[in-house]
Amino acid sequence: MAMVLVQRAALVFAAAVLAQAAEPAAARWDGTLQLPGREYRLVIDLARNAQGQWIGSAVLPNLGVKGAPLADISVTGSAVSFAVKDVLGGVKVRGNLTADGAFTGTFEQGGNAAPFALQKAGPAQVELPRQSTAVAKEMEGDWEGDMMFIDHNVHVRLSLANQADGKATGKLFLKGRREVNLDVAMVTQEADLLTLEAPEASLIYDGRLRGGEISGTWQQGPFEFGLLLHRAAKP
Repeated sequence: MAMVLVQRAALVFAAAVLAQAAEPAAARWDGTLQLPGREYRLVIDLARNAQGQWIGSAVLPNLGVKGAPLADISVTGSAVSFAVKDVLGGVKVRGNLTADGAFTGTFEQGGNAAPFALQKAGPAQVELPRQSTAVAKEMEGDWEGDMMFIDHNVHVRLSLANQADGKATGKLFLKGRREVNLDVAMVTQEADLLTLEAPEASLIYDGRLRGGEISGTWQQGPFEFGLLLHRAAKP
């Protein structure tokens, strides 16, 4: 009986090894993206879920993109393609796997294409899609503040509201050289830390509620600024 169990375990292990070998795209891929005049780090995680479907996520730390979900994933032989729909207005990635463990191709956005070169860096660490949380009652409502964005002032107005499904939504109105309205894709609160994410604008804001004000950091692409928000004056 013991011998049978050992044999079965060996077969299961062998099957797992063969399955891994048959899926060369399933891995963490880490390397660089060459945009005009600048090099950015790019990390892609690809794996199959329990149903055998391809899943994945992308990280562009220099642009404030963390765990953006991949869509329309296609793996055919050495050819790999997918979309990152909520980043930089929509991105398409097309590439090929090489025998020496590389993944190279083009990163397409807004009619432009930039080359990337990634190397296999270990098992995939796919970040599953996150969801917004509720925010504390004292966080709800309208907030406003001003910050220096590179070389000009920007007035920021934030509206936060909890919804019936237990998740908060957020809207941003920015008034600087031009006026911009943004829907916040992700609103989360952990303890006193509020995080707003708008991947379409490569924006992350982390702030803490202190003495009736939210003090935090506005990160947009490679730029980072301090932003203090206080209760907005009623119209």
